Amino acid sequence: MAVSAVAKNACILTFSGVCAKSVEFIFRAYYSKLLGSEGMGLLSLVFGVHGIMLTLASAGLGTATATLVSAQYAGHNEASVPKTMRTVIGMTVVMSAAVIGAVLFFSDSISASFLGDARTRIGICALAPSTLFMSISYCIKGYFYASRKVVRPASSEFLEQFVKVLTMRGFLKLFLPFGVEYGCAGVFLGLSIGEAASCTYLILMFIPEYRRLLTRGKPAAQSGTLSAVLKISLPTLTGALISSFLRMYEDIKIISGLTAANMPAAEALSQYGLLKGMIMPLLTFPLTLIGSFITLLVPEISRTFEVRNKVRFRSLASRALRLAFAAGVAVMLVFVIFSRQVSAAVYGKPEIAGAVRSLALLCPLMFLDSVSCGILNGMKQQLRMFVYNMCDSALRLFVIIFFVPRYGWAALIFMIAASNIFTCALSFGTVRLSEAYTDRGAGRAGYERKRAF
Repeated sequence: MAVSAVAKNACILTFSGVCAKSVEFIFRAYYSKLLGSEGMGLLSLVFGVHGIMLTLASAGLGTATATLVSAQYAGHNEASVPKTMRTVIGMTVVMSAAVIGAVLFFSDSISASFLGDARTRIGICALAPSTLFMSISYCIKGYFYASRKVVRPASSEFLEQFVKVLTMRGFLKLFLPFGVEYGCAGVFLGLSIGEAASCTYLILMFIPEYRRLLTRGKPAAQSGTLSAVLKISLPTLTGALISSFLRMYEDIKIISGLTAANMPAAEALSQYGLLKGMIMPLLTFPLTLIGSFITLLVPEISRTFEVRNKVRFRSLASRALRLAFAAGVAVMLVFVIFSRQVSAAVYGKPEIAGAVRSLALLCPLMFLDSVSCGILNGMKQQLRMFVYNMCDSALRLFVIIFFVPRYGWAALIFMIAASNIFTCALSFGTVRLSEAYTDRGAGRAGYERKRAF
């Protein structure tokens, strides 16, 4: 029964994710043609700042919600869920308000001094409010995933994309004639409105659940909710925050490195926009289609890990990893064979086919790494993943600082390849060598079961 429930939920989330992300990607291709590679470069710079804002505001609370609520359901302690939800949502609102206020106040300094392009200021201000809505949505979605009620968060994806497409399209027509930076601001403003609509919908869906849980009686004795949340969220926050800062610093150094490689500043921003705003989103688009499945995997792994059900853990992990590898190989073949046709059809830029074809070889590793990270999150291995992320960032920065100014574009391709190989080896290797996966200490019989599996 549990397996069928997981399969049913996975199908629902995968279907909704495919539809929503497909609409998002198609519309991204639409506005990338309007904004051009320079506009996509500006978008990518602002999204780097937004990543830091979102990390600070959500503070790993979405993962903490899914993990704790899953454990409470597994332990038949549903009465404790309302307190958990009050804690995580309250923390999210306070953190989001502080982050948004600080970013709006220092937007001039962030855009001109840190990002090195004053044109990003209006985009930062337009995107800032989305931080609050996205953070609250993460927490409520975490509850629904953990309670295996996935239809509601899945349906919110459709509402979100519908509102985004309508508002972004209208704002682009209104603002783009005033300049590319205003066109970018139109995209960000539409994104914020779409996130607000999705968040409102999720809140309305959660209120009846919250009232029902309040009737479950007195919670079982447990350790402090706040400390339990912080124990999970702080390692996630620390790792994600440092990683977000480093990634944004990478983006800035990429542009300066390309400029140092005898490339004009405008062309450097355009080349950066091609890579971060067009090529990589194209390659990772198929990966986002299974993102909902990966999100669902975290609470399921957490459940099995909580009750120490190693057989079910190995079954879930093995099936997910096999699916990831098969999907990655299929995507790789499509991009390698049809790189020119896809590049021309999506962006009208067949000249990027060579880069698409080269980086497509990494698709199996990207898929394996994403699913492996989802499994490690469910195993509460956030600290280990933090160490892995720091090592990866050090590798990327080394290549950017010492090789990009000398070799330019070729060094960027090498950096992406080295980073994906490195992170996949670490995450996938950790899952395969984990005690829950290998059943260490079970003697010869356990070893034979592992080999047969």
